[in-house]
Amino acid sequence: MEKLSPELVREIICHFDSKADLANFRLVQRSLAQLSTEFLFRTVPLKPTKLSVSRLVAIAQRPDLARHVKNLIYGIEEPNYMIWEEFNAQLRLANTSHSESADSRAHEIFNAAINGWYDFQTSPDHTQMLATAFAGLPRLSAIQMVHGAPMARERQYTYREIDYYEFEMRDKFHGEHGLERDYLRGFTALIDAAYKGGTRLTSFKMTGMNTEEIVHEAVFADAELLARAAVVLKGCRVMELHLGIDSQEAVENAKSTPLLNVLAPAEQLEELCLGFGNTVPADAFLFPHIFGEEQVWPALRKVELWTVEMHEHELISFLERHKETLRTVLISSGLLFTGCWNNVMRFMKEHLKLESLEVWDLFYKHGESGDYRSYSHAEAQMMVKYVRGGGKCLPDQPAAEEEEEEAASV
Repeated sequence: MEKLSPELVREIICHFDSKADLANFRLVQRSLAQLSTEFLFRTVPLKPTKLSVSRLVAIAQRPDLARHVKNLIYGIEEPNYMIWEEFNAQLRLANTSHSESADSRAHEIFNAAINGWYDFQTSPDHTQMLATAFAGLPRLSAIQMVHGAPMARERQYTYREIDYYEFEMRDKFHGEHGLERDYLRGFTALIDAAYKGGTRLTSFKMTGMNTEEIVHEAVFADAELLARAAVVLKGCRVMELHLGIDSQEAVENAKSTPLLNVLAPAEQLEELCLGFGNTVPADAFLFPHIFGEEQVWPALRKVELWTVEMHEHELISFLERHKETLRTVLISSGLLFTGCWNNVMRFMKEHLKLESLEVWDLFYKHGESGDYRSYSHAEAQMMVKYVRGGGKCLPDQPAAEEEEEEAASV
């Protein structure tokens, strides 16, 4: 092993499947420890629990470890999963096992762990401890918020026990939109901690939960929070946001506190993914409040739009402003209030130099009735082939629907 070059060792390390294996590899030889440590601490998982954040603070207090941390993955699960490790530790201290879980003592310990999680998540300590950690991580540049953090290997067979306790907390602390509220608290804590710690990110992603909304609509009611986010995210080259807007009040808040105020300062933005939940009120007309009417990101090469509603002229104007740099476009569950998708496809074919195009579930407003209709998957793929390979474009209205209407009229 002593004769292996650092480059070859790094290549070997890249093929380890788990951090446990990598940690064991560090013990093989002292000369390998430093290279292994670089990979082991490059990406650090994090949960909104006191135990998890305390570990991050401990890493930040070790300069030999802190200098390797570049990425944080902030995972949010159902609270019973998040506190499972602490709960089991407390069970061991109380000399109580899961085989005795019907005993009231186990339920008391579980409820105490849930209460502790909730108190920490909603207290200033959450943000302050994160800020302390961020200040000690000089190379931290990327944060990803995810739903469903990977289960630790030692927990993978504990579903039966977890399900036994699940009903104890859901109504009290979680309820409707619980995970969205958890994400909002997490988003607030991360932004405020980065702001206080002077951390400036180059990548910020909020993913998971399929393509449903992650941050609850209340984020748009806090203009000061979004102003701090604009500072923290100003240097971002990659940004991925899934947002929830399911009321008219939230629409008005989104207009008075435009997301554009957060996105526009990120002049180095190269990749932008933006999605909304499926409950955005019809005719919300948010597109110009998100992308502006004249805003240009000079380096933007990739854009993904999930459940975004717009007018044809708004989308084409956005594409026109970025035609020199855009190479990848994805549109899923997009709705045109006015105009037709064919015109958008023609514009992309004639003016963009796309290397990749994906479209799914494209909706349009049909006739005077105002009904929303969609293209089939096959028809959407015809559009892609038209733009990328010179295939035939689709009519404004799918042929199958025209035939159905003609048959009905007869």
